[in-house]
Amino acid sequence: MLHCSVCVDSHYLLILIERCLMLVAVDASLVRTAADSLLPIVQSQRERFRVRAQELETVCMSYTVPLLAFTVILVFVSFVRKLRKAV
Repeated sequence: MLHCSVCVDSHYLLILIERCLMLVAVDASLVRTAADSLLPIVQSQRERFRVRAQELETVCMSYTVPLLAFTVILVFVSFVRKLRKAV
């Protein structure tokens, strides 16, 4: 009796697998179509992000040089103050 129920269950399982595979095939074509329509949007967005990242990097570098110079001046002033205290 157990053997028979296993046969029935495996038959339903095969039917279920077949139907899932058919759905996957249909879904795959829909996904491909959706991806094809979204690809230009994603590509243009990626290009905008790349350009914006370059702009921000340029701005960051423009702040880095003066900040570095200011830091060097602060270290120098601190050094001079220590020398004055030592004398």
